[in-house]
Formats: sequence, C-alpha cells, structure tokens
Amino acid sequence: MGYFMKKVLKFGCGSIAYNNDYIFAGANKIGIIDRKTNNVCGFLSGMRNITSISMDKQYVYAKTTTGIYGAFNLETQELEYKGYCREKKNTSHDGKIFCIESGVILDLLSLKDENKYAVKYNIFTKSYEKVCLSNSNFHCYSWNVDFQSRKAFYLFVKTRRSKHEKTNCIFKTVNVDSLEIESEIAFDFENGIFPKRLINSHSVLLSNMQIADIYTKERYMLDSVNRFNNPDCGYFVSMSVSSKNNLILVFSNAVFVYDIEKRVLLNRYDCVYGSAANIIDERIYIGTWDGLFVIE
Repeated sequence: MGYFMKKVLKFGCGSIAYNNDYIFAGANKIGIIDRKTNNVCGFLSGMRNITSISMDKQYVYAKTTTGIYGAFNLETQELEYKGYCREKKNTSHDGKIFCIESGVILDLLSLKDENKYAVKYNIFTKSYEKVCLSNSNFHCYSWNVDFQSRKAFYLFVKTRRSKHEKTNCIFKTVNVDSLEIESEIAFDFENGIFPKRLINSHSVLLSNMQIADIYTKERYMLDSVNRFNNPDCGYFVSMSVSSKNNLILVFSNAVFVYDIEKRVLLNRYDCVYGSAANIIDERIYIGTWDGLFVIE
C-alpha cells in the first residue's frame, strides 16, 4: 500500500507533542499546528536545540540540550519564563520532560555529584525538589509518566559489567507529587540482551525485538526481523506508544508501527534522518532533521 508524505513544517523537528487543540513540533523553534485543519497557525521562538516539549492549557514547556527550560504563553506566543536546575552537571541533557502541573516540570538529570535524580522544577519560582534514583554505575534507558496514577517509572541498566555478566536492571516507581520512591525491583536478562525502552508500567522492549514483562518475566516476540540489527533501518532514535496502544519505533531511515496486542507490523514509513513520530487523530506524524511530515 502506497503513501504520501506531506510536509507540514519546513524546519527540523526533534520532538512532537499535542493537546486537545494543537500539535507542537520543533527543534530550533516550535511550530503550532491546528489539529482540526492540520494547518500551521503560529510559531514559538526564543530557544534553540530543543530536545523535548510538554504543555498544559496555558503554557508550552521546552527543554534544550544544555538543560535550559522555557515556558511559552500559548495566548501571546511569547517566551515568558526561562530557568535551569543549578546543580545540573555541565553536560548534554537531551532527555524528555513532562509538565505535571502548571509551571512544574518533571525531569531526569545527572547532577554535579554524578548521580541521577528525578527533579521537579518550578519555572515560575525557579525552585526545585529532587530525589536520588541511581549512582553513576547505572544508566536510565527509559522513563515515563502515568498522569492518571501520578506515578513516574524509571528503568536503569548497569553500565559496567564483565564480558559474560548478565544485564542487570532496576525498575523504580516514583510518586510525582511527593517524589517518594514507592517501589524498586531488580531483575536481569541474559548476556547480550538489554532493554531498549519502557513500553508501559510493566513491560519493556528488548534488543532482540522481544517484549518482556518486568513482573512475571514472561516474554514474547514482537517481530521476527530484528530492526535494531538491520543496517537498512539506520540507527535507533526513539520509541513512543500511541493512545490506541500502537508501538512506534523511530530509526534514522525508517519508522515502524506495530500493533502490540496482535504482535504484527502495521506499516513501515521510510524517511531521512528521522527523529520523532506519533499517531495523532489517526494520522502518522514524522519529525526529521528536515521538517515535520504527515502521512496521507
């Protein structure tokens, strides 16, 4: 089945987010797209090298690769607030953020003591709270927020291990309001197999294209073709899960959409320097270094 990629934005888009009315995408500026008409209705400028976007009803929040936060007023389309965590390590901070209440951003940061922290940053008051989640021996491969339960889920993997050692992992659940660590589970996978991303609060996608349940240890194959080892796909960039439980894998050369329950590949979309993708109003949006595209 053929498809047509219509260019919606003509600049690089490394992050895609949306609310009930608009879609936001960008990198060195943010384009605002009307969800009903799919037309561009404005731009947000004043920040560059944006790695993540989140929003509430009044503001669009952005984070740069240097760990700077910004809040754009949706009504005026002006950058009203900027700030950063004073303890952040002087390195790249290209992870995602979540707006958990008005003016408050939840982030995962490496601080100057080399440890990893969940940080709640209030961009209005430039104050923050933090809780230590891991030391430098573990890397956070993936984390997500469930807004309904008000919990954040973090998957850490041990980075320093011997040649034949198993892949040791820690899964932590944090209350986003109190920053209390509510649970911690240690588990492992056989040598050579490691997690790629969290799918939800109990399952993870592995490097061999299997999906593993963190609690039951049950595993099943998502795809017999290992996309992570296929040079035709390019390098792995990101993963997202749609509101209808479709799994979206973004590689530099292609985007794959899977039905998780049926364990089947629904579509493959070729791209050049893919960076993000999402399904919004049953349309596939793909962000690349060159622009934002919608599949028609």
